[in-house]
Amino acid sequence: GSLGTNPGTDTVKGLIENTAASEGSNRGETPCSGLAHAFTELSLSEDGIAPGSVVLFCSAPGHGGYSLAQLDMNSAWVQVLKDHVTEAKARADEAGKSYQVVAMPWMQGEANSGTAYQTYYNGMVAFQAGFSAWVKSVTGQSFDVPIIMYQTPNNGSLNGQISRAQLDLCLNEPGFFFGGPIYHMEPATDGTHITNISEYRTGHQF
Repeated sequence: GSLGTNPGTDTVKGLIENTAASEGSNRGETPCSGLAHAFTELSLSEDGIAPGSVVLFCSAPGHGGYSLAQLDMNSAWVQVLKDHVTEAKARADEAGKSYQVVAMPWMQGEANSGTAYQTYYNGMVAFQAGFSAWVKSVTGQSFDVPIIMYQTPNNGSLNGQISRAQLDLCLNEPGFFFGGPIYHMEPATDGTHITNISEYRTGHQF
């Protein structure tokens, strides 16, 4: 799929990384690869599902440094997310395949260090409900889109309220699942992100 500021998905290719990782402007972040590899391996080892029998379509429509309000269903950026869904479905239709959004990993929260617990909690519940309703109208699937989240380690001045909100969402809300914390992951030199290998391992957790 497409990445970052590139809208939509006009073609498909195998998930083979071809960008060298380095600190700075490009850390070679790889959560999509980690998730796809773990999904393929576990589907085979635990359920006997051959890798070629199910196509996992991964894309990364997020935006670095954005708060929840800048990513929610009322934001300008949400059109990028919608383009990923509608154009991925178009590619599946062209190939004669069905398409569903089976989950959304959520790697966000650092930019909400000044947001109150309940504001973030309510905002995530509203986003998951709104996104699920929209996806079902596009794909025809009958189930909501579950959100798999990590626990943000960098919470600024509000004493870990975002981390607590993320954990409580996964404990209390049926549409949220806990992929795991990332406090044990190796931090990048910018003090906010994690290294490329840690991004890959986070994808495995998801």
